[in-house]
Amino acid sequence: MCPISAVSCIALNVTQFEASRGFFIDVWGLVPVGETEERLDFSAAAGSAPLVSLYRSDRDGLAYIQLKATSREAVDKLHKRAVQMGCEVSGLVDDDHGYSFSLTDFEGRTIKVTCPPGKITTVPEQASGLSCRLSHIVLNTRDLQKAADFYVALLDMRVSDWSEDKMVFLRASSEHHCLAFNLGEVVSLNHAAFEVPSIDALMRCLGRLRKFDALTWGPGRHGPGDNVFLYCLGPSNFVVEYTAEIQYVDEDTHKAKVWERKPELLDQWGTAGMPPEKLRACMTGASLTGSSA
Repeated sequence: MCPISAVSCIALNVTQFEASRGFFIDVWGLVPVGETEERLDFSAAAGSAPLVSLYRSDRDGLAYIQLKATSREAVDKLHKRAVQMGCEVSGLVDDDHGYSFSLTDFEGRTIKVTCPPGKITTVPEQASGLSCRLSHIVLNTRDLQKAADFYVALLDMRVSDWSEDKMVFLRASSEHHCLAFNLGEVVSLNHAAFEVPSIDALMRCLGRLRKFDALTWGPGRHGPGDNVFLYCLGPSNFVVEYTAEIQYVDEDTHKAKVWERKPELLDQWGTAGMPPEKLRACMTGASLTGSSA
């Protein structure tokens, strides 16, 4: 059993602090749940744990990703394993935010592992179609096989599928992927995806994105993961996605396969067309200052 159940938060360093605040509230539909001069936290509803944290910075890039552990014992297990694997590891912290530690992976990313305090409730679907949870994060890596091997060894994740030799999709549960890696020249964030509970909710999100003239690519349905998608380009050139109906695999029968990289598998519906060049460039992280490790 994987000691991680989900990705729970993404933290970004942003140069456009106020513009990013407005984007995540007005365009993306999140709710501010914490604010200082240097940090902003957003979630799907007041009182919920943060899904996104923004840090004021003079460089744009990924600050860290947070993984939700299944128990305090899982945190202890992963802390010990990270030390054994030679990772740079912080001490264990037990506070109001949970039981946690941080590690640095082989390409310099900061990963936080946290067991939240108390019982975590699921945010209900809202009439406006607001995102209800962080679904998955895709990261750019210079070594795809090493990335897969590292996270499988550290977190007991399983490989769900490959997209030729360019992407690998990793799962912590029966959900097709919560973490994926894309082969590239820059170690950076590719995009973060937020799941809404239905296609109806996703279409409400589409309406809001069109209201703000913010839709960049979609709607469509991916091949690997079989999920419906809408993509948007935010301030500081970060790419975010709304998604719904991601595939759940049968753990007893599923075998990872290699998908061909062709348009009809990038979007099975054929409704979205090819992603715009600017979006593809931003996904590579090449436009983000300070994103290379």
